Amino acid sequence: DLGHVDRVTDHLADAGMSVDVYDGCEREPSLADVADCIAFVRDETGGNGYDYYVGLGGGSCMDTAKVTRVVVENGGEPLDYVAEPTGEGKPITSSGPPLVLLPTTAGTGSEISPVAILSVEEQGIKEGISSNHVRADAAVLDPTLTATLPPELTAKTAMDALGHAIEGYTTHDYDSLLRASDPAERPVYAGKTPMTEMFSEKAIDLLSSNVRRAVHNGDDLRAREAMLQGALFGAIAGLTAGASLCHAMAYPVGNRYHTSH
Repeated sequence: DLGHVDRVTDHLADAGMSVDVYDGCEREPSLADVADCIAFVRDETGGNGYDYYVGLGGGSCMDTAKVTRVVVENGGEPLDYVAEPTGEGKPITSSGPPLVLLPTTAGTGSEISPVAILSVEEQGIKEGISSNHVRADAAVLDPTLTATLPPELTAKTAMDALGHAIEGYTTHDYDSLLRASDPAERPVYAGKTPMTEMFSEKAIDLLSSNVRRAVHNGDDLRAREAMLQGALFGAIAGLTAGASLCHAMAYPVGNRYHTSH
């Protein structure tokens, strides 16, 4: 127990809010893992859901929070909103109540991502639930929440962030992609633009300049802050423009061998 949960719940209690805590998030959450969180919310709220949601943790915890909110709001189960042929491919029509995400790693970019990744264990694959309704309403980047991250995880999550930045920099150009006439039918990844290239370049600079300091001295909050900013900028680039082959290759490898993404 690192005390992060107590810090957040204490602040919420001071603001007069009643708080329920779900702490059953798993690494690389499966459909069953997320269904357990959804059942918790439905049981605690009589099926109505909460007025607000807060997700605290790494990418897996934040993705669990994102999926839970939209499934409780829209009904059904997670697989209903996974794209065909794995799932039903039902559209998500509402985001639901406000969701705030607080990352404890600098890497996944889940705090601003329109995608949540789940393991479909029965088929041995990873799939995403993708919609702009999946996005959080706000992200809080607090470097003190990452100061307790071990060196190995600091390095591994940094590589994920760097991957977002580099892949977003080298993916398809915006003008090269065909688009549906209905904006609602367009994918969340739009292709790279001069703006996403700018974010990629800044992300690469911040991450490459600070990763060694963050790995070797976890208490260096300036380095931790720079890593969070770099991860955010990399996510803005990669998750707007779209990732490329590296991320596509990482999903089956990670699902089979449980390697860090």
